[in-house]
Amino acid sequence: MRVPATGLCGSSVFVCVSLLVFVVPSLTAWDADLELLDLVEEIPQTFYQFLNLDQDASAAEIKKAYRRLSLILHPDKNKNENAETQFRQLVAIYEVLKDEERRHRYDDILENGLPDWRQPVFYYRRVRKMSNAELGFLLFLILTVGHYAVIWSIYLEKQLDELLSKKKKEKKKKLSSRPAEELKWTGSDRNQERPHWQDILPLKLSIWLYLSIKSLPQTLQEVKQYYEDYQQIKQQQKDEAEAEHEAATREKRPKVKKPKQDFPVYQASSETQNYQKYETTTSIEDIEDQMDDWLQDRKAAKRKATDWTEDDLSVLSRLMVKFPGGSPGRWEKIAHEMGRSVSDVTTKVKQVKDSVSQTSGLVKLSDLKGQLLPVRSLPVDDSILMSGVRGDHEEEEEEEEQEELGRHSDPRWIPEPPPPLSRSIRIHALPLRGAMADDRAPSTACTGSSLLQPVSEMTNLPLDQVNFVVCQLCALISAFWFRLFLHPSKTSPIIRHVVATVLGLYFATFCFGWYALHFLLQSGLTYGIMILTGVEHMHKYCLVVALSYLSLCQITRVYVFDYGMYSADFTGPMMVITQKITSLAFEIHDGMARKEEHLTAGQKILAIRRMPSLLEYFSYNCNFMGILAGPTCSYNDYIAFIQGDPCHHRDQEAHRKPRGKLSQGEPSPNMEVVRKVATSFFCLLVFLSVCKVFPVERNVDDDFIANTPFYAQVVYLYLSMVTTRPKYYFVWTLADAINNAAGFGFNGYDSNGSPRWDLISNLRILNIEFATSFKVFLDNWNIQTVHWLKRVCYERCPYHPTAATFILSAMWHGAYPGYYLTFLTGIVVTLAARAVRHKVRPYFLQSTTHKLVYDVITWAATQIAICYTVVPFVLLSVGPSLKFYRSWYFSLHIICILLAVAMPVKPRHLRLKEQQKSCPQDPVQKPSEVADSAYAQKEKTS
Repeated sequence: MRVPATGLCGSSVFVCVSLLVFVVPSLTAWDADLELLDLVEEIPQTFYQFLNLDQDASAAEIKKAYRRLSLILHPDKNKNENAETQFRQLVAIYEVLKDEERRHRYDDILENGLPDWRQPVFYYRRVRKMSNAELGFLLFLILTVGHYAVIWSIYLEKQLDELLSKKKKEKKKKLSSRPAEELKWTGSDRNQERPHWQDILPLKLSIWLYLSIKSLPQTLQEVKQYYEDYQQIKQQQKDEAEAEHEAATREKRPKVKKPKQDFPVYQASSETQNYQKYETTTSIEDIEDQMDDWLQDRKAAKRKATDWTEDDLSVLSRLMVKFPGGSPGRWEKIAHEMGRSVSDVTTKVKQVKDSVSQTSGLVKLSDLKGQLLPVRSLPVDDSILMSGVRGDHEEEEEEEEQEELGRHSDPRWIPEPPPPLSRSIRIHALPLRGAMADDRAPSTACTGSSLLQPVSEMTNLPLDQVNFVVCQLCALISAFWFRLFLHPSKTSPIIRHVVATVLGLYFATFCFGWYALHFLLQSGLTYGIMILTGVEHMHKYCLVVALSYLSLCQITRVYVFDYGMYSADFTGPMMVITQKITSLAFEIHDGMARKEEHLTAGQKILAIRRMPSLLEYFSYNCNFMGILAGPTCSYNDYIAFIQGDPCHHRDQEAHRKPRGKLSQGEPSPNMEVVRKVATSFFCLLVFLSVCKVFPVERNVDDDFIANTPFYAQVVYLYLSMVTTRPKYYFVWTLADAINNAAGFGFNGYDSNGSPRWDLISNLRILNIEFATSFKVFLDNWNIQTVHWLKRVCYERCPYHPTAATFILSAMWHGAYPGYYLTFLTGIVVTLAARAVRHKVRPYFLQSTTHKLVYDVITWAATQIAICYTVVPFVLLSVGPSLKFYRSWYFSLHIICILLAVAMPVKPRHLRLKEQQKSCPQDPVQKPSEVADSAYAQKEKTS
C-alpha cells in the first residue's frame, strides 16, 4: 500500500498553513511566564535575597524594600557599570512579587525548579531564542532525517513484500518455470534499490536543482512542441466534428416503423446493401446457413466486447458508492462513466447480487469475475429474416434495451449488497450509530498489511476485516502481558508510556498502512497549538483544527480518493483521537485558566493542572488499547492508570476518603475479561447469522410500501434495525475487554463489595434493548461519546445546547447528508421525549401497575422512534431518506413537534438553579454528599 501523493501533499500543506495561522498571532501567549523563567535564570540569587527579605514577607514589606533599593540602584546615583542592569532587575523583581498570581508561580518555581526536558516549555524557550537561520537549519535537519527514515521504511516494506511473495510462489511450485539466472538478476536488481547516504534530502535537492537547470532549454522546447501539437490536434478534431455533423445532417431522415406483414416477402432495397448479395441460383438452404453463421459471429463478438475484468469491477464498485441508491439517473451515469451500455451494467450488477445472495459469507470480487449473463433476446423467424433482417434486428435491440431500462429503474430489482463487517472498525465513536451502518459493496482491496492474505482466502473474509480482528486479539494478549510484566510496581511510567505508544502505532500501521500517519499529524498539529497558544483560547483552536482535519480526511476519503476500493476506514480511529484531543484541551483550560468556584463537580475531577509532556500526549492518543476501536477516556483517568493509582484523583477531588478495599490489593479483571470476550463473540455470531435476513433497503421498496400493511412495515423496520446492532456490540465489548485486561477501567466497588470494571465501558446491552425513553437509549449507547459531547458542547453552549450538540455530532460523524438528516430528526425527537418525561411520566409513578403500563408503551415508542430516526444514516443519500419519511407521511416529525410545542420544558439553566436551591435543604447531608448529589442531578438533566 502506498499513500497517494496528493493526500500526503495536501496534509502537509494543511499542517503548514494551520501552523502559520495559529503560531503567528500567538507568540506572546506565554510571554509573562517566559519572562519570569528568563529572569530566574538571569539572577543568580532568589528574588527575596535580592531584596533582603524573607519568603513570607508581606506586600507592604516588599514595596518598602523596593523603594529603598531603588534609591540606591538608580543609574543617576549608582555609578557602577552594571547600574542599568541592576535597576532593571530590581524593577522586574518588584513587578513579579507585587502580583499575587505571578508571585505564586515564582514560589512554585523555587519549590519545584525550572521546567526540565519533560515539559514543553523547556523546548519552546529554546526555540524562541533561536534566530531565523538557526530555526530554518533545525527544521531542515529534521526533514532530512525524516526523509531518510521514510525511504528506508519503503525499502524494508518492499523487501518484506518480495520475501512473502517469494515464499508464496515456492509453496505453489510456480518458481520452477523461471531459470536461476533470472531469479539471481531479480535479486541483484532489488539490492540496487537499497538506500545510501547519497539519498539524503540535501543531496537529492542539489541534484534535482542541477538537473532542472540543465534541462531547462530542452523543457522549454518540449513545451513549445507540445503546444503546437495540441493546436494541430484541436484543429483536426474540429474539422472531423464538422465533417461528421455534415454527414449526419445529410443522412438523417425520419424513421417510419413499417407494419409487419403476415406473409413477408423478401424485397431487395438500398437498406440491404450492407449485407452479402446472393446470386439468383443460390438455394434458400445456403442463404439460411450463411445467415445463421453471421448471427453467431455477431453474438460472439458482442460477448467478447462485454467481458468484465477485475479492474472494471473495482471501477463499478467505486461508481456505485459515488452514485448511491436513489440518485437520479444512477445507472445512466454509471454506464456513461464506464463507457458501457445501461443493460450491460445492470446485468452485471444483478449477477453480483445473485452471487452474494447464494453464499453464506462475503464474496470476493475475484470470484465474481466471469462471463456475463446472456442478454435475453427474442427468437427470429426465418420469414422475418427474409423480409428485412437488419431493420427487425435493430427493433429487437431497441425492445431489449427498453426492457432493461424498465427493470433497472425498479428499485426492487437490484438491492445494495449487505454491509461488510469491516464497517465496524469505524463504529467505536458513534453515539447514534447502532442501527446505522451504510451498505457497501464488498471489496478485496486493503490499505494495511497483506501478511494475513492466506487467512483471508481460507475464511473467505476481506483482508481488512481479518487484519482488524487479529490486531484486536493481539492487543488483548498484549494487554495481559502489559499488566503482568509492566505493572506500575515493576517499571516506571515512562516505560509504560513508550510501550503502549509503540504497540498502538504498530497495530494502526498494520491495519491502515501509511494512512496511520494522519494520526500522528493530527496529534502533533494540535499539540503545537496547545504549546504556542495560551490556555485561555487553546481549547477553541484545538476543537476547530482537530474537527477540520477530521472532516478534511473524511471528505477526501469519500469524494476524492478511491472510496470503493477500501472497506477499512482510517478516519474511524481519527474520530476517537479527535475526542481525546478536544477533551484534553478543555480539561487543561478548566484546570489552568478557570477559577475553582466556576467549575462543576465533574469538571473539577477532570481538570488538568499542568501541561502534559509530548510522550504522555502521544501515549494518551495512540495507546494500543484504544487506537483501533476506542473507547475514549479522560486524561486524568489514563495517567492514573499508567501510574498505578486508579480512582485516587476522583476521590481526592470529591473530598472522599480513599476507597478502603484498594489497600487490600488490586482486583483481578480476569473474570470480567472472559465474560466480555464471550459476549463479544456471541454478538459476532448473531450478526453473521441474521445480517442478511432483514435488509434495510426493503423499507423503501415500492412493492413493499404498496402491498404491506402499516403494522407489518413497523415490525420490519424494527427487525431490520435491531439486526445491525450486534456488530457494534462485538467491537465495543471486545475493546472494553482489552482495556480491562491491561488493568484500565477499574471504577471502585459496588454496594456488595464486588469490583466494577465499567469506568470506560461504551454500552450496556440490556439497557439499550429495553430502553423506555430516548434519553435512556442514548445514555447507554456509546457512553463515552455521549460524555464527550456533554463536556465539550452541551455544558458550555449558552444557547440551544441540545441542537448544538446534535449538529456537532453530525459534523464529527462524516460528510454524508443522511447523517445530518438523522441528527436533525434527533433534535425534535429529543425535545418531545424530554417533554413527555417531565410532563407525563410523573402521573404514572403513583402505582406499580401504572408504571408497568407506562414502561411498556414507552419501550415500544422509543424503539420505533430510534429506528425511524436512524434510517437516513443507513441510506446516506437524501432521495431514499425522504422517500422513507414520505411513506410514513412524516408522522413522527409532526407528532414530536406538536408534543414539544404543547408541553414546553424549562430551559436547562433554570432547572439547574432550582435543583441547586433544593440541595441545601437537607441538613444531614455532608458537603461532599451535596457536591456529589448536585453532580448526579446535573448528569441526569443533561
